[in-house]
Amino acid sequence: MATDMSAKSAAAELNARISKTIAEYATKPWMLSYDPFQVTDNLYFVGNSWVSAYLIKTSEGLVLIDTTFTETFYQVIDNIYRLGFNPRDIKYCFLSHAHFDHFDAAASLQKMCDCKVYIGADDLFFFQGRDDLTLSPVYYRGDDIRFDGFYDYSKPWTMGDVTFRFFHSPGHTPGTTTFFIDDAHNGQPVTCAMHGGLGINGMTLEELEEKRLPATLQRAFYDSLLELRELKVDIVIPSHNTAMASKSSDSSLLVRYEKAGGSRDGLIDTALWRQYLSGQVTAVEAILGK
Repeated sequence: MATDMSAKSAAAELNARISKTIAEYATKPWMLSYDPFQVTDNLYFVGNSWVSAYLIKTSEGLVLIDTTFTETFYQVIDNIYRLGFNPRDIKYCFLSHAHFDHFDAAASLQKMCDCKVYIGADDLFFFQGRDDLTLSPVYYRGDDIRFDGFYDYSKPWTMGDVTFRFFHSPGHTPGTTTFFIDDAHNGQPVTCAMHGGLGINGMTLEELEEKRLPATLQRAFYDSLLELRELKVDIVIPSHNTAMASKSSDSSLLVRYEKAGGSRDGLIDTALWRQYLSGQVTAVEAILGK
């Protein structure tokens, strides 16, 4: 019982913090502005200090992972231009999951460049009458997104000279998707990985029941974490950064970049992925009562 109450208390505290963050940043988006930078030979950070967005350059066009939300979308576009790219060259947009802070600007992006938007198939129902699950703080903006396809978790997907691997990682949402990107760093092969959603908000049995989501998401999240943490990763590219983590946290790409003095060489850490996911394993174990 003590463990269960502890998990409930932690979930309540996290949800309160997230709600406060959303309310503040949706009305003051300029507070999140962050300069773009290169991560690997073909991958760039173009997001903000709360929500990540990554631009991947290939010989066949650009790919964008997550869009952030509408109020901060202008920053993403500006960051892409500042790096010397044209956002109208984006061919694909890969969404990690169906929470507004990651998908909200997808419709605006499509109007700009008519790119193809993909999402995990198990999150599609969020846009088909369950907009209450998207966590949108003001009003729902998912109706205008044209979804062009879903991830194939069974095989790699290559665009030009960059290969993507998609992993179904249910938990944070049913269709959360983790991205592995096989690229190069100064010409040497490296693998970057972004877990699609590590937040434990909404993961207690009470919250799942309230949201009419299956209790099996808890175990599915746990099992996928155990599987994914065994995979080799050279550079962790998180979906959230300093605004939702300790400013000294090594899980934040921005903290690591600043500690490295703006050198992308300092972003390589072959032990961090396992440490990063192990922390979440422990958090989920508290919810499961392990």
